[in-house]
Amino acid sequence: MTTSSSSSLPSSNLLSNDPPEAADSAARTGERSAAEPTASVAQSWTWYLLGLLFLIAVAWWLYARSLDYDLIFDDLPTIVGNESIHQLFPLFGDEGSFGPLNPKPSTPVTARPLVSLAFAVNYHFGGENPWGYRLFHIALHVATAALLWAIVAFTLKQPRLVERFGSIRHAIAFVAALLWMVHPCHSETLIYLTQRTELMMGFFYLLTIYLSLLYWQSNSLVGRTIWLILATVACTSGMMCKEMMASVPAMVLLYEWTFMPGTTRDHIKRSWPLYVGLALSWIPIAWLYTSGYTTPLAGFNNTISAVDWWMTQANAFFVYWKMTFVPYPLVLHHQVPTLTSMSEAWPGVLGLVIYGAVTAWLLIKRRASGYVLIWFFAVLSPTLIVPLPLEEISDRRLYVPLAAVTPLLVALVFGWWGKFTDVARDSFPSRPIAAAGKLLSNYWVPVGVFAITIFVSSMVTARTMPRLSSRQIVWKEVLKHEPDNMYAMMCQGCVEFNDGDHEQGLAKMRRSFEARPDMKMGVISYATALENRGYRKRIIDVYREAIRVSPTEPMLRYNLAFWLEQSGKTGQAIEAYQACLEYAPQDAAAHTNLGSLLAEMGQLPAAIEHFEAAVKIEPDFSSCMNLMTAYLQNGQSEQAAVAAEKLLVAARSEGKHDVANRIERSLVALKAKSR
Repeated sequence: MTTSSSSSLPSSNLLSNDPPEAADSAARTGERSAAEPTASVAQSWTWYLLGLLFLIAVAWWLYARSLDYDLIFDDLPTIVGNESIHQLFPLFGDEGSFGPLNPKPSTPVTARPLVSLAFAVNYHFGGENPWGYRLFHIALHVATAALLWAIVAFTLKQPRLVERFGSIRHAIAFVAALLWMVHPCHSETLIYLTQRTELMMGFFYLLTIYLSLLYWQSNSLVGRTIWLILATVACTSGMMCKEMMASVPAMVLLYEWTFMPGTTRDHIKRSWPLYVGLALSWIPIAWLYTSGYTTPLAGFNNTISAVDWWMTQANAFFVYWKMTFVPYPLVLHHQVPTLTSMSEAWPGVLGLVIYGAVTAWLLIKRRASGYVLIWFFAVLSPTLIVPLPLEEISDRRLYVPLAAVTPLLVALVFGWWGKFTDVARDSFPSRPIAAAGKLLSNYWVPVGVFAITIFVSSMVTARTMPRLSSRQIVWKEVLKHEPDNMYAMMCQGCVEFNDGDHEQGLAKMRRSFEARPDMKMGVISYATALENRGYRKRIIDVYREAIRVSPTEPMLRYNLAFWLEQSGKTGQAIEAYQACLEYAPQDAAAHTNLGSLLAEMGQLPAAIEHFEAAVKIEPDFSSCMNLMTAYLQNGQSEQAAVAAEKLLVAARSEGKHDVANRIERSLVALKAKSR
């Protein structure tokens, strides 16, 4: 009888009939049992291929109808208005411009260059047609489900679990992957194109886990080195897709502690190179953030205090658990009241403390349920900790957390039934059809339960997907479930205004503003609409009211100053710019505008101070020109010559070559005059 050689890949036998002892040995050594025939291996791959084709078919049946859905909400600035992705090469952009790996600031992909590159590839081949973008999403979703299948199957053959689940591990893994794939909360991640950040991060998250498993399973130095490099690359790639990837090195470590045989010392000795490699993947994300490439609206210097955010998120955390089992309502935006006192927040805070204590105890005991609980929290932790106003809860954030919860639920039900009926230790025939028949015979209740659950989940997904089909429908659907959601009211008003229904749109934006003058995006959108309709006098009142509610928001103060300037109220504009600079001293535009107003009033020394500050912050052509002109007007020829040199550099860097030549000639005269 021919036997297969050892392999660094996990066994793929969908319905393995290995006895527990053989499976236990395979889990420890990373080799197949020597008694496993080649024909059985071929049948295993046949089953795996059929399962993969089934996943593809189900995903296509569910999501193919969404291929032609419109671009919605942030898809417009992310794709249509994002010049960074409109040209595939050069990857970092031309001189003075942006590129796929040098994204435009203040977009959803600013700190996520790999996602930006993926969008650039789609744009290169298909422009703004959403078909190709969503086809990629469906393919990546299936690939992530296949990874989940492989990870769960590998996990269930470990010594702690193999006796109970070894004979049906691939059946459990396949059901878990399928159930996860059709969960209704994932429709937002696949259809809303901007959420490619979540989709790609999820793929690399599971890929990092899977490659780590292959590292542990490999018995050769060469094999381990290869898997180590690939795991590090996958982890780094995920970090460049979304910040929620940051927890994966810790989750790999906790996986080894929970599921793999050996002591902590054994784990360190075996895996320290892996953990060093994964930890190095934090460097790119740290560099991105320290370089100013951050997620728009996120951060501690925000309209909501950190303590209020944490209290709110303590309660929101359990809403995510509720959405896991009861995904309703499925809307693009959830209105969540900010909790500002412990008397309001104590149920969630207490619940989170208990959750943490239970999780810690289960982890110490090396229980699989402890790993699932910490996974759920760890993946969500970046958004639980870092304030992101108006996005307290998002369905799409469950994309990766559910990848741990779903397998646990499936394994518990199959395990309970096997123990209840005493069929867990039954062996399965080698013939695939006979093995499948015995599985259905022995586990007909779990199979039936999950067949119904998968069918219902698929139907819910299919029925609720049209809510994301167009920008005209998205916010109507939110308002249907949450009529007092003022963010949705503002967005729906913007949609109607842009579609030509100006008065109806303005009415919705006004209602939103009056209810939530603290909502910066709503304030700016309402003011922009008023400007469009020529109601400029009302704009100043809008900004004054917004500043009364949010006095530390520099953008509101800057916009108020700008409109006061446009209205000819120079004195008030100067005061407003000065107030803006108290909260944002590095705002180059505020320094420039204030300097210009002071220069117009003949206060050249004060104007020069602000022009100098603007050049120091942002030495572009306009700032340098203002400074040089002010120096000349104030009779400071020597300083004007220095400013002209900076102006020459700025002109060349911005491609103003003809202007640069004229400046160069003028600079000679300036230097001569200053002697």
